[in-house]
Amino acid sequence: MRKISAHYCLMPDGSIGKMPVITFSDDGIIEDIRIAAEGFREEPGLEYYGGVLIPGLIQDLRGFQAEEFDPDKLKRLLNRLYSRGSLRYLCNGSFERYSAFFSGKVVFGTSVTPETDTEFISAWDKVTADLPDNGNVAEALSIYLKKIVEKLPPDVKWGVLEKGADPGLILIKGLDYNGMRLKQNTTLKILIK
Repeated sequence: MRKISAHYCLMPDGSIGKMPVITFSDDGIIEDIRIAAEGFREEPGLEYYGGVLIPGLIQDLRGFQAEEFDPDKLKRLLNRLYSRGSLRYLCNGSFERYSAFFSGKVVFGTSVTPETDTEFISAWDKVTADLPDNGNVAEALSIYLKKIVEKLPPDVKWGVLEKGADPGLILIKGLDYNGMRLKQNTTLKILIK
């Protein structure tokens, strides 16, 4: 069991929770989440980080045919996506034989029609590339996650920080908290796969 806290977290409704405490089971399921804004206190075993906690990003790879890629190149591309916060993957069946390459969790064979304009660009880079100058990254992430969560099978609880979900956990460090804006030193840190 892990208890993790930070300055802020992205809530399922797109709002920002202040001083969250999120408890994860050993297999990465959220057991409890509470916002401790005014009554935050240190607790035994609590890991505290400076930044904003968000669910692991979900990469939509359904438009790709894995067999078109050299296995070493595919592995490098998937590692790059992972390092940019993509902890969950929505794939077509062609990726099944390459499942050992994924660092996160994978859902195969969804009934949703594959995207035609998908590129091998990380979810994080897609979100931040579409931000207007001084745009709110939390709002942009919330919009992205809501769109992709709709494409998941109903029994898969990714992309949200709520009790019973299995989202993975990322810390965004170096944001300008006034307006949740990116700065030059903004980075991602994977806390839970």
